[in-house]
Amino acid sequence: MGWPDEPILRKLDNIREGDAILSIGPDGKVSEPEWPEADFIVGNPPFLGGNMIRQELGDEYVDALFRLYEDRVPHFADLVCYWFEKARATLEVERASRVGLLATQGIRGGVNRAVLDRIQDSAHIFNAWSDKPWILDGAAVHVSIVCFEDPANNGNKPPILDGVAVHHI
Repeated sequence: MGWPDEPILRKLDNIREGDAILSIGPDGKVSEPEWPEADFIVGNPPFLGGNMIRQELGDEYVDALFRLYEDRVPHFADLVCYWFEKARATLEVERASRVGLLATQGIRGGVNRAVLDRIQDSAHIFNAWSDKPWILDGAAVHVSIVCFEDPANNGNKPPILDGVAVHHI
């Protein structure tokens, strides 16, 4: 089949525009959007520090987000943590096989760490980069990359951390 050599200029049913972590209906009802089934979820979720979420997204949105993800994502976790939790939950209900997401290195500590601990409790982190330079258009940050899967998919292969096989991540 190959790759198209021209831009795609037709409607594609597998690309949707919308909020990936929170849906507020016209009646004000809050729900969690269902992600489509996928073999592998790959993403670079938007970064917004936990202390800036309310300022940037507003009280109504943040209050709804906190209620919807109560007991799953700590309040004031970075916004990216909601994508990690949503991907973990999608994997848990077998609507995906593997996940690979990018975050800042802040994902590894503070209140954000709880999201990785939750992933480790229900999935298997098979590949991770703890501190990778990301230089783009003059911005220089350090990112962490976390790839996880259903433990049944692992086949007893050792996980890879920063390019090296290890016993446990």
